[in-house]
Parts: sequence; C-alpha cells; structure tokens
Amino acid sequence: MTDALHRETSAARELARKTMALIRPVNRELRDLAVASARRGDRRLVGGRELVTRWKRLADSDEYQSIARAAAEKAARAARLSVQGAGGRKLREALESFPAAEVAKLQRQFVRQQEILLVRTGRRQHRAMNKLLRETPRVGRDVKQLEAMIREQLSRGDTRIRRKVRNVANNEILTLSSRLRHAQYKHVGIRWAKWVTQGDTRVRSKHRGRNGRLYRIDRGINGERPGEPIGCRCFEEPKLPDDLQ
Repeated sequence: MTDALHRETSAARELARKTMALIRPVNRELRDLAVASARRGDRRLVGGRELVTRWKRLADSDEYQSIARAAAEKAARAARLSVQGAGGRKLREALESFPAAEVAKLQRQFVRQQEILLVRTGRRQHRAMNKLLRETPRVGRDVKQLEAMIREQLSRGDTRIRRKVRNVANNEILTLSSRLRHAQYKHVGIRWAKWVTQGDTRVRSKHRGRNGRLYRIDRGINGERPGEPIGCRCFEEPKLPDDLQ
C-alpha cells in the first residue's frame, strides 16, 4: 500500500505541475489587464469577464481534459488491489469481474471535479483583482505605485494558487483512489480493514491511536477512513473474508 501511496502522490504532483503550466499564461493576461485598467484609472477590471470565460474554455479544453484523464488513470492503477500473497486465485477471479463501468464512472466524476475547481480558481482571481482596483486609495499614489501593488498582489496570488492546486490535486487523487478501492472491496465482499499509519513523526496523534485498529469499511473510525482527511498518509489493510482466504 505504501507503493500505491507513492504512485498516487506522483500522479498528484504531475497533475498540479501540468495544471499550473496551463494557468500561468492566463494569469499573465490577468496582470496585463489589471495594469491597463490601473493606468486608465478604472475602478474595475476591464475585460475581466472575458478572462473568466477563458478559464472556462481552459477547463473544457482537450489539453486539460487529457491531463485530468491521465491523472485519473494513474490513480486507478494505483488503487488496483494486489492479490499476491493474499487470497490467490479466488480473489483474483473476484477482482477480474469488477466492472470497468464503475471505474469509468468514478474517473468521469474526478475529471468533472477538476473542471469545476479550475473555473472557481479563475473567478477568485478575478474577484481579488477587482477588489484591489476598487479599494486601493488613489490619493498620494501614482500609477507606477499602483502597478507595483497589482504585481505584488498577483505574485502572492500565484503562490496561493500553486499551493491550492498542489493540495487539491493531492486530495482529489487520494479521494479517487480511495473510492476505487472501496468499490472493489464492496464488489468482492470485503467489509473490514485495519488502519495503518506510516509510523513516523508526521503522523497525527489522533491517527497514531488508530494504528492497527479494525473498522467497518463503510463506516471508518468516527466517520473517517485512512487517507481521506486532507494531508493524511495513512492507509488500510483489507481483512479478507474466509471464502477468499
């Protein structure tokens, strides 16, 4: 399972990196629009709505769809249950009958969620820049000072977006993998699993107390399952039913 976590993390990093590569040119356009608006003395971002439309087109583009689908496929491969040394032929046969349609459905949901998150990011950027142009006092400031403030604001915003994109990519990949694993568990009749931590100092104290505990997969422990809380690196070891031993 730790190998699966490594593959999931790798998929999340690649998704975040490629997403940022698509976002940067649009952010540069936003900066240029904001600077032009400031030079004219506008109190709002002129052309900003067209830029929000650009974000929507970006989310719907073949390039971004391909990036999101590739990430979903990597998550699906990472989530595929291993049968080596734990169930042999019976478990392998049960997993082979797992419907591909279920995998495709969860992958489509993942891609759609990525589109929504990307558009929301663009709208937040647009609102933040409108607020800066509207609320920044003009008294005692020349255009160059205002331009510097815009560039600083966008630089901070770019840092926040990078962090947000990275965190969201990681969380969404782990969530997709978790859903795929649990769908497989349900399909083959696995109902119980054991909570396992990474065993290092980064493990949350609450999760350290759960290490080794058995829980119902459909319930978790206090409503949580390993890997689901944001930033959680714990994983689960499924308990095979007797007929798959």
